Amino acid sequence: MDIYPTHIAHMVNKGLMKALVDTMEQSMGFIDLSEQCIKAFEKVSQESPRAVLKSGVLMLTLNMIDFFDHST
Repeated sequence: MDIYPTHIAHMVNKGLMKALVDTMEQSMGFIDLSEQCIKAFEKVSQESPRAVLKSGVLMLTLNMIDFFDHST
């Protein structure tokens, strides 16, 4: 997403949000991977905030928030 920021809408339409949510759910023991997913959600939310809200990542992030660093 850093290399091709104009492709975010296309990736969202192809199922990026579901893939990121699934990855984040399965990576409960790997906090670094979950933090990278959150950073990806942040970049997507700048272009397509509705997709982020529909994906359900907000509740998932709030459930895991105790494990993240404060800067995340």
